[in-house]
Amino acid sequence: AYSVKSLPNSRVAAGIIVGTGCNATIPMKFSSLGASKVESIRKNKPDAFETVVNTEITIAGACGSLQSITTDWYRQLDAACARPGFQPFEYMTGGRYIGELVRIIFFDYMTKAHKPPVPAAWLPATIVHSYSFTTTFVSAVVARARSNSELAGELKRRMPPPESSNWGWSPHSAGALRKIAHLVQVRSAGLIAASTVG
Repeated sequence: AYSVKSLPNSRVAAGIIVGTGCNATIPMKFSSLGASKVESIRKNKPDAFETVVNTEITIAGACGSLQSITTDWYRQLDAACARPGFQPFEYMTGGRYIGELVRIIFFDYMTKAHKPPVPAAWLPATIVHSYSFTTTFVSAVVARARSNSELAGELKRRMPPPESSNWGWSPHSAGALRKIAHLVQVRSAGLIAASTVG
């Protein structure tokens, strides 16, 4: 915002942080901020007249607009996290939570919607236990697979079901996981884009 200017007339329009969570920033004139907010900036940059402010897209209590697009899966994720309700948008979009969201949806599909439903005891521990299915795994393995058959083979090696299970990875189940991961990632990206523009 202050030191990387490609042209004399360039300016910061917006900033976005996408990593373990998601935040957007906006430029604000000092005249719109309290004196305590600009004091340290003026010490370092006496000529500055604006700064970049983190908007905290949502934070405890500032998420009313998300209610209409929140699903039971998001609510389940939110309720089970370390600080329920604190940053609901992060739980819907942040890298720390995408793998867990995919796991929750896939578990729900396999145990309720799959025909016939699969008992939880037959599924791999990674699918059953919270936060054991990582976003890194979704990106590095699930999203990169070229086919459902290839992914099923990879999942058989990396996430086998318990020995007592009558269930195993198939191209169909791997395809369901792949589709869920894709939809969660696309929705997350869309939400981030919409909130940044907003």
